[in-house]
Amino acid sequence: MRRIGFLGTSSATGWADKVDALRAGLRDVGYAEGKNIVIEFRWADGQYERLPALSAELVALNVDIIITQARGVLAAQRATKTIPIVMAALGDAVGQGAVQSLAHPGGNITGSTFFYPELASKRVELLKEAFPQIKRVAVVFIPTRGAVPAVGAVAAVEAMRSTAASLGVELLESPVRGPEEFESAFAAMVGRGIDAVALNEDPILLGNSKAIVTEQLSLSIKF
Repeated sequence: MRRIGFLGTSSATGWADKVDALRAGLRDVGYAEGKNIVIEFRWADGQYERLPALSAELVALNVDIIITQARGVLAAQRATKTIPIVMAALGDAVGQGAVQSLAHPGGNITGSTFFYPELASKRVELLKEAFPQIKRVAVVFIPTRGAVPAVGAVAAVEAMRSTAASLGVELLESPVRGPEEFESAFAAMVGRGIDAVALNEDPILLGNSKAIVTEQLSLSIKF
């Protein structure tokens, strides 16, 4: 019986569909819960300061592998140098120090990454290309998790700010702490005359994408 540790930075509810996909993928290659694997779930519910303790719990359980994403990768990396860590996604793994390089990552981490700041700024370009008349673009992001800064989100917004300036677009930053602020944030955007909205990759934003789209559609804001 293999033991898989799953370190979630968001909530079990928000990531239910992704966990279902994980289970389906495991079944496709012959692994099923209760048959030959056990999955130990630990959820930080968006409170990044909890990640070190949750990582330590998984290490103490002597799991065979840890699956995680975003800041969970860095927390797991500090907790163990021997248990393999699979990063489902981490924006700029090299820039955040998770791996030495893409060609030679080193250590005990593998998985997928992307060019977070570059993709974020590209979204501003695409919005301007698709809707040349837009003048104000809002970016929704989560700058902190409790007392822990979201370094990747800050870098992404900085890149978007620079790109917006070069295109003659005003970037209005709309930081939120979580889903409870989506409605008020989007209402404020309308009041400020926003033409379009750009989102960054974030476990909480992705886990609540349906709620965000509902707010956006109800206010007829380009996305």
